[in-house]
Amino acid sequence: MRTLLQIVAVSLVFFCCEGKAVAKNFFTVGAAQFNNIQEALLFQGADSPYLGFGIGSLGGVFQSGAISPSTPPTPTATGITFDGIQGPNPLTGSSLHIINTRRGAVFCTWTATFDLDFVEDGKVVFRGDGQFTVVGGTGIYSNASGTFRTLFQTGEVDATTDSATAVVFQYGEINF
Repeated sequence: MRTLLQIVAVSLVFFCCEGKAVAKNFFTVGAAQFNNIQEALLFQGADSPYLGFGIGSLGGVFQSGAISPSTPPTPTATGITFDGIQGPNPLTGSSLHIINTRRGAVFCTWTATFDLDFVEDGKVVFRGDGQFTVVGGTGIYSNASGTFRTLFQTGEVDATTDSATAVVFQYGEINF
């Protein structure tokens, strides 16, 4: 019973408490909803906006942004790959990824590589690997800096779907 209480206590500290994020100490686990996927995959200037939520070293967070493809798709053995940058945020119109916390917002720019893998029966898996740069924020994050990595992956979804939900993991450094 004591070991179980210790695990619960450690989990509460890591997942529920807010604190200053320092080198190698920023992390978030959550989910994101991507929309307008089909139009964005035409690679004719349309973006795929996303909204996400998670919990981690900054407490509970709500995130928003948009994927703007920056390179044409390249065929791979299992599908396609392309690079992307932060497009217009669906909530603010700015070209920033925004992480909202109850103590302020963290502003970021990013570049990423995305893969769309075709699996059996007309299904695809969408995943991304992004490098984020912190460029300030509001509240206690007004002078924030740092870098972090974001990884996401959907489950299998229909190849014709226009929205999909992905599991998201972020880790790195946010100084404030």
